[in-house]
Formats: sequence, structure tokens, C-alpha cells
Amino acid sequence: KSLIRSLCRLATVGSLYLAGFTQAGPAHAALMIPNNTTVGIITHIKFVDGAWIYEQRPEKIDGSLQLSSLVKIHDISDGAITITQLAEISQSVALPSAEPRQCLIWIVRVVESLAASGLVKLTSAQGLMTEFIEFLRETGHMQELTSIQIL
Repeated sequence: KSLIRSLCRLATVGSLYLAGFTQAGPAHAALMIPNNTTVGIITHIKFVDGAWIYEQRPEKIDGSLQLSSLVKIHDISDGAITITQLAEISQSVALPSAEPRQCLIWIVRVVESLAASGLVKLTSAQGLMTEFIEFLRETGHMQELTSIQIL
């Protein structure tokens, strides 16, 4: 909770973050663009009734019970990414097959598509995934790593 409180004061409005969420079972990942220092819009997929579905919705930064980490992957000073651009690119990335625990892999594929569109800089998709998993481990927020595949 204190980690998020300090991060929400530092969250840059309009920047793009890789967000980690705690939940029952394995950790969950999403992309977030903060509207202000207390609320952002997340883009993610969720596993419902044996299938992945796309979702974009508001999410609290300050006071969230599940948001465990924010890692900035694009600063607004390098160019704005709109919620609409993020939605269009995210929806163009194929949803995973009906296997659970695929959200981080899908998020990294979205970041690859953002990079291909010139909206973010990405040197290594595998490096991004590995770095995020290590960050979650170091902060104690990665509960379970079974079935997460490194690209």
C-alpha cells in the first residue's frame, strides 16, 4: 500500500505504465494511462468463463486494493498516447487461446504493436517481460509464476 501511495504521487498524467495487480492466484498485468494522480484508464484482458475478453476501464491508483505496482514504460514528454490509440492497437492484438495466465504475454504483444506504430520505444519484448517479473518478485507482489512463459 505504501509503495502505491508513493507511486501515485509520482504518476505522470498521460504517461504509459505497465501495472501489476494482486488477486487470488497469479499476479495480473495491464497497461495504464493515468488521468490524474489518483485514477487512470487500464487496458487489459481478463479470463471469464474459459475465454479471454478485452476490457478498458477506469482504475483507482490511490486507494486501489489490487494495484500493486506501476512501471513507467513511456513518458508523455516523448509524445502523447491517447486512450483511443491504445484501445485501437490493443484490440488489434489477437486474444490468447483459452489458457489461463496469458495476460502478461498479451500485454507485451500490445507494447510490441505500440512500438511498431512508433508510439513507444521497445528494445526487447523478452527484456520487458523479464524486467517486470523481476520487479514484481523484488517488491513481493509476484505470488505465483507457474505457466508464465517468457517470449
